Amino acid sequence: MNKLRLIQGHHIDRYKWDQCVNKAINGKVYAKSWYLDLVASNWGGIIYGDYELICPIVFKNYLLFKKVYAPLFCQQLGPVSPNIDLLSDTSLVCEIVNYLIATYSVGEYPVNHFVSEYFNNYVSDSDLNIKLINRVNLELDLSSSYNTLFKNYSKNTIRNLNSLSNHLLSVKYVLDVQDFIFFFKKNLHYKLQLSNNDYKRMKTIISRCIDKKLGCLYGVYNNQNHLISCAFFLHTLGRHILLFNVSDKKSTISSMTYLLDKYIKEHCCKHDILDFEGSNIEGVKRFYQGFGAVKKNYLHIKI
Repeated sequence: MNKLRLIQGHHIDRYKWDQCVNKAINGKVYAKSWYLDLVASNWGGIIYGDYELICPIVFKNYLLFKKVYAPLFCQQLGPVSPNIDLLSDTSLVCEIVNYLIATYSVGEYPVNHFVSEYFNNYVSDSDLNIKLINRVNLELDLSSSYNTLFKNYSKNTIRNLNSLSNHLLSVKYVLDVQDFIFFFKKNLHYKLQLSNNDYKRMKTIISRCIDKKLGCLYGVYNNQNHLISCAFFLHTLGRHILLFNVSDKKSTISSMTYLLDKYIKEHCCKHDILDFEGSNIEGVKRFYQGFGAVKKNYLHIKI
């Protein structure tokens, strides 16, 4: 297919690229050029025609081979387009998969929910030496009223909210990003084992999004004005992404439940999506499903 080409990031027409994402049926912030700059040192894209469809590729160069990978803090990539006929074109899916295999010797590539079915059908019917891994993502449609959304809360979520009625909690903006990084590291580093560079990248992402007025840091404070839960929401392209969240590991109350409920109450009745980014960890998945979130899973192609 002669309309398909692989272009390195510094040769990409960023205006046309980002316009494609803005107008796309399945556009998400992960594919925007400025966001890819934040999460990856090397990236490029498979482009169809005059940026009618774009497919971001993040890679690392080694001495004897190139590795494609899913960068940290960037959940879903894969083809993005305003044209549903292109996104569902089997021959185009075939070309993209063959590009990945021919260009990159090893690695994993995350394919967004909208096109996962097409990729799954093609790979399952082929004899390619690649593996498909199903990843959980959970989303909540915010277009209904709060009362309607609340009716879909699980019994456990409602019970946790009721248990907080005797606690004097408040939700405020967290103004200092470094305070959040310190709080995150203090309470989750033992689990996640992120590097110093990962924390620097996290801080840069949050700061840049706030500067662009595309994100907010919310904190839950107890009656002594101590921070006990905190979350960063990235809001763009009709989607509120719960990009980072953390609670005090010593706390005995469900303060994150309180925070998410307040956020849902504040942003309901909008034609937006609250994207929890999901988790294959059963307890985390059950927690997000407790707010009425439904699965919108995606694929990792493992070469």
